[in-house]
Amino acid sequence: MQTMCNAMPRCKNTASKIWQDGVAGLGQTIYDKTRQKIMQYKDTNSNFVLTTICRVDNRAELGNLLQISETDVVRFPDSEFILRAYLQWGQECATRILGDWAFAIWHPNEQKLFLARDHHGNTSLYYFRDKNLFAFASSKDAILSLKNISTPKLNELYLSQILTGWQAYHGERTIYEQIYRIPPSHTLSVTNSQLINHQYWYLKSTPELHLSKRNDYVEAFLSIFDEAVRCRLRSTTNSTSNYNDIAVQLSAGLDSSAVTVTAEKLLRSEQRKVVAFTAAPAYDSRKFVHSSNGAIGDETLLAKKCSIFANSLRHITIKAEAISPIQSIRTALDIHKEPIFGAANYFWLSELRKAVHDMGYRILLTGQNGNPGMSWTGVVSSQPLNVQLSILGWQKWFLLKFYHARQSLFHTIKSNSIVLSFWHNYFEQRIIRRYSAININFARRLKLLEQMTCSSNQRPPLTILDQRRILQPGRSMTGCLHAEMGAAYDLEIRDPTADVRVLTFSFSIPDHIFIDPKTGIDRWLIREAMKDRLPDEVRLNRRFGVQSADIVPRLRACAPDVEKALKELSLGPASEYVDVPHMLQSWRIIQSQDTPEASLLARAVVCRGIMVGLFVNWFYQ
Repeated sequence: MQTMCNAMPRCKNTASKIWQDGVAGLGQTIYDKTRQKIMQYKDTNSNFVLTTICRVDNRAELGNLLQISETDVVRFPDSEFILRAYLQWGQECATRILGDWAFAIWHPNEQKLFLARDHHGNTSLYYFRDKNLFAFASSKDAILSLKNISTPKLNELYLSQILTGWQAYHGERTIYEQIYRIPPSHTLSVTNSQLINHQYWYLKSTPELHLSKRNDYVEAFLSIFDEAVRCRLRSTTNSTSNYNDIAVQLSAGLDSSAVTVTAEKLLRSEQRKVVAFTAAPAYDSRKFVHSSNGAIGDETLLAKKCSIFANSLRHITIKAEAISPIQSIRTALDIHKEPIFGAANYFWLSELRKAVHDMGYRILLTGQNGNPGMSWTGVVSSQPLNVQLSILGWQKWFLLKFYHARQSLFHTIKSNSIVLSFWHNYFEQRIIRRYSAININFARRLKLLEQMTCSSNQRPPLTILDQRRILQPGRSMTGCLHAEMGAAYDLEIRDPTADVRVLTFSFSIPDHIFIDPKTGIDRWLIREAMKDRLPDEVRLNRRFGVQSADIVPRLRACAPDVEKALKELSLGPASEYVDVPHMLQSWRIIQSQDTPEASLLARAVVCRGIMVGLFVNWFYQ
């Protein structure tokens, strides 16, 4: 137990607490954050033992249901609410607790362990099992530190999916064959004889909500969204300067802008401040984005307009010049112990979080889950035919219908050997050979194209539910990544757009509401809701920001780092998994061309390939 606690991310003002009894043991690395000073309990009546990391957002509601006095609702730590909820409702308590949380409860009499993770928050929970041992932790480091476990095997399919950008449904899988991830909205019951995995919440089962007027949806949304932001403004108990203020990651997008101005509005009366941090390019990025398609390489101008509109908001730009993309990839591997899809983004993500921490803030708000949720674009085909035609015109309307018919037909007849051969050849040349760093022999050994063909995840998103499937629990690892980065930089990273109430309400709205039938403008709900909170330049903006838009000149500036990493890959076991010659060829294009194509190769081939390759070398060493 002590070995696992020692391996956990350790920041200033942390301590470890361990409980052991016979074959069972629970540990906790205690952070001095919100109401979490005591996060490990032994209930004297039931003998249950609890360990948790949590922020419970519906304390008043739970207090009423659990008959807790108003004084104790204020006084109790969040962990007390989890324990009492479990004593009252058992495993069903997970459906009733709102916030970002993960917990484990040991039943000594039944020799049973119960683990649970929140609906869709920024938490992480992993476990290892073999015939002799079951171990769990919020950090893979703690599990990997154990000497008495069998050496985990590399999950090669998972690795290939990262390399090729195949955003498959991962569920409980990780890069390690014997280490599993508990997805959001899931619980796990463990005994000597069985292991039961249960999903307790299904966003797709949300019933449709019908209100009499369009603006009724706006009023209902604002009530829910404001509460989601308010819950995430709970200050820390430490008195150090800036601990009571809130940092926000602000881009040019509607989601982070809405979170920022709403937080500022709510905190103004409490004499607390919101400070916005925006990642900015260090080089001219205009040549590397498709500006004609609406792409923005520098989001600072619109972010600044948002901060000026909220007059008491301080705005800080982070150019992340102190760390190279390759250095940040090595840092990311040290934190996550696995490669990630967005390897090219890590330099600004890590530097922004470091800046937030160094300036004394401990809470960072984001708007990561807004696009498929509260700021959903809406689907044009959900509109009446006359509105579809007014938005698209006859020509685009016919092209859209033809595209959907073609995609549907193609996936219906893919079993045809001629069609299948054509698809395999196209995908291998276009995706695997050109825009990924995967070694083609590795891909063929896995029969990767065949697996993609059989996967339902590779079908085109023909339904609205398909298009929003990124919110399906287990599809995105964002919550885990934010939790691990938060622990590494001693921050709580909180996302109001991931609040289960916001997601449920967004899914309940009929799709046609998200498009204004008069103007054809998408994301109508969030644009209308922010009418008095955001300047129109931001609120009505239909262009989109490109993260790490200056990745090409940044890689050029750290050319020795790139070439050192590529050499490491060529000399190590990574060369069996990544195509180093293709990466070198892409690197030459990056060094010589100022084009969006060079930017794509920098992200998809060089950065992602280097991250995967360095991980493989570390894994086998």
